[in-house]
Amino acid sequence: ALPISVLSNAVDDKGVRQVSLKLVEYGPGEGPARVVTGAAWQGAAKLASDYDDAPALQKALDVGAFKVGSEIGSGAEGTVKEVTFADGTTGVQKVFTVTRAEESETEVLASKVGLAMGAPVPAALRSAPDAIVERLVAGSTFQGLPMDVTDAARASEAGQRLKVFDWAVGNNDRSVTNMMLGTDGKIVGIDHGLVFRN
Repeated sequence: ALPISVLSNAVDDKGVRQVSLKLVEYGPGEGPARVVTGAAWQGAAKLASDYDDAPALQKALDVGAFKVGSEIGSGAEGTVKEVTFADGTTGVQKVFTVTRAEESETEVLASKVGLAMGAPVPAALRSAPDAIVERLVAGSTFQGLPMDVTDAARASEAGQRLKVFDWAVGNNDRSVTNMMLGTDGKIVGIDHGLVFRN
């Protein structure tokens, strides 16, 4: 188990977000095998602001109903459809199957944790008890991209933040289909329904 505690999460007088975490890794015995504390993700506010559009997304939902378009993916957890919000912007709606409906809450919580850490994950909001919406990430998944391109994205600051986020939330589902390279050349992690399991 890898419990994580946020000791502090605030923006300093220079506008830089300072996040201090305490991670405790328990070994086979009773006590902690390792405790790591310290300031991390300095300057994460700028990086997170590239992805955190939850207020604008909420406003788009509040303005009115969104138009559901064609299906762009499906799997055991449900279907993903393209949507157009009343303000004209596009996104995706993920509708979970009855047996996996709790993953909508998991996706939203993972989004909030990731954005607080400055990880490159999109803001996710619930649009129904069994569904979430996110802005459409323009780009392509890592599947089929040249290895030198994906390796560079993983080695970037954003890629390292995504790696720490996955470790902190117990994400064992980070595959080439759950990482995207945006049209701006930045890595973005998607699909967080299988986190917080351990």
